Amino acid sequence: MDLYAIESLSKEENKVTASVVLNADHAIFAGHFPDNPILPGVCQMLMVRDLLGKSLERKLVAKTVGNMKFMKPISPVEAKELEFEITYSEIEEGALKTTAKISSKDGVCFKLSGVFV
Repeated sequence: MDLYAIESLSKEENKVTASVVLNADHAIFAGHFPDNPILPGVCQMLMVRDLLGKSLERKLVAKTVGNMKFMKPISPVEAKELEFEITYSEIEEGALKTTAKISSKDGVCFKLSGVFV
């Protein structure tokens, strides 16, 4: 059972945008947290990594994370649909300086800056 489904994924020069729908029945929400499910922060970072990697047709790992801000909790019940905006630039061979934000209907939920390789 997948955590999310990609509704759209597009790439322009140095920018990726995506829309995803969370699976509120995913097992991760049973433990985080049973009565108030919240998307874990590490999952948010991994979703950014995976969407960027999928659009570039590369497997990526986080090399450094300079900044991560959790602006609003993401509930799979209240904010099922999420919008991703990811910008990147190659700073050295294979290393991508990346900034990303995740938004729901209620506004920006998450911001990240870091390097993926």
